[in-house]
Amino acid sequence: MSPALPARPKTTLLAGVHVFQPGKPYWWQWPTILSCDAPSVAVAWQWMFARAARVELGAHHHAILFAAVWIIYAADRWLEGWRLAPGQVKTQRHYFYQRHRWPLFSLWVAVLVAGLGLALTRLATPEIRSGFLLLAPVLLYTLSHQFLHRHHPWRAPKELCV
Repeated sequence: MSPALPARPKTTLLAGVHVFQPGKPYWWQWPTILSCDAPSVAVAWQWMFARAARVELGAHHHAILFAAVWIIYAADRWLEGWRLAPGQVKTQRHYFYQRHRWPLFSLWVAVLVAGLGLALTRLATPEIRSGFLLLAPVLLYTLSHQFLHRHHPWRAPKELCV
């Protein structure tokens, strides 16, 4: 029987605080690193609201919402990864987006095309109109957060704006 190898440390403990080590995420961080946490929560809420309202949703509704939220979330992280200098990165997700920028951009375009295609072929016209109405405030928020008020001392916290 061979001796067990010690586990590779994922972070360093310094004065009781874990210090970020790029590229060494814990297994449970992967949903966040891949930007699948917010879309999963959105689909869970969609399912619960539909069930409470006794509305039947097809799998395409869940897939379209997942794709839409992932596109927004990934775009925000992609832009943040682009804007941060390597020494400023403090999270595994930003490190991942910075390191895999162009493959993630290609995936982003593919998910955008697939989501739009699915929406345009499976959703009713009122659903499409409603989706485009939501597009304006989402784009406004994302662009304002990334380019206008990101470092402004009077800006509201990102979590409240969302």
